[in-house]
Amino acid sequence: MDRFVLDETRLRTDEWLGEQPADPKATVVVVTHDVVTHTPVGEADLRDTFEGLKAQTTDEFELVVVSTRSEDLRRLLRDVGITCRFVEMTVDYGANAARNIGAALGRGDVVVFLDHDAIPAETFVEEHLLAHEERDVVAVRGRLFVKTASVYNRLQAIYDFGERSFPYLLDHEANASVDRETYLEVGGFDEDIWGHEGAELTKRLLEVADREEIRYVPGPVVYHDYAVSFWEVLEKKARHQRAKRVLRERDPETFAVYSEFPLPEGAYTGGRWEGRLVYVANRITEQLGNLMAGYFQRRRNKQSDA
Repeated sequence: MDRFVLDETRLRTDEWLGEQPADPKATVVVVTHDVVTHTPVGEADLRDTFEGLKAQTTDEFELVVVSTRSEDLRRLLRDVGITCRFVEMTVDYGANAARNIGAALGRGDVVVFLDHDAIPAETFVEEHLLAHEERDVVAVRGRLFVKTASVYNRLQAIYDFGERSFPYLLDHEANASVDRETYLEVGGFDEDIWGHEGAELTKRLLEVADREEIRYVPGPVVYHDYAVSFWEVLEKKARHQRAKRVLRERDPETFAVYSEFPLPEGAYTGGRWEGRLVYVANRITEQLGNLMAGYFQRRRNKQSDA
């Protein structure tokens, strides 16, 4: 992809809520909207995310919130009392387009991506900055812990890889950071997909960066639920399988990037039998998600048209 260029005709609103910070080292991008994410997120979840950002141990960052919502989200942000750049898109261009907009508008050398239903630890931004400053990296994939004891959270095996840092792809966009100039140079996230976009971005980052410069770093921590209902699991599986088919048709080598970043021994924190059960459960839910893919697509189309 070519270098990302911001199309300002996509922006309905671009304003600062509070005083604009001077010379931020990092730009934190949060994308939020029920239609953009296809997963309803309540006000309590959003409040927890922004309260967590307000409580950070460093103030050397700016926050860019990108949405297609307006007054209700603006009210929440002002109620929390957090300073941010509030950007409202004209229509729902998708989560990846919104992330690219946030990164392009940012001024920090590092762009940090945080999902709107993820709660950052107090040192979240500080640890991302430390990783870029001390490890000389291009991209960081942080550590995740689940928020709740939902049984559906057991279906993930990619949140916590332990205390050691090692080369690894950006396989979870809820907690990731990239050198901003490099991110824009390779074109940002692919706006035509939603699912496996981190792996696809990693493939392009490898064209300009060394494998050792893309790493899992345990310092930046967020709390995030994989799923809290069986319905959510199926919708997520259907979406990711559809994205996988699109990527494989376009570039059969896309998923070869996983072979570039094998997990080191001991990185998977679950036991052997738990790992096997997770594998079987994921295969079953993938098949069910595929069967319902048409229904989920029609529902997303209705949401986008609403």
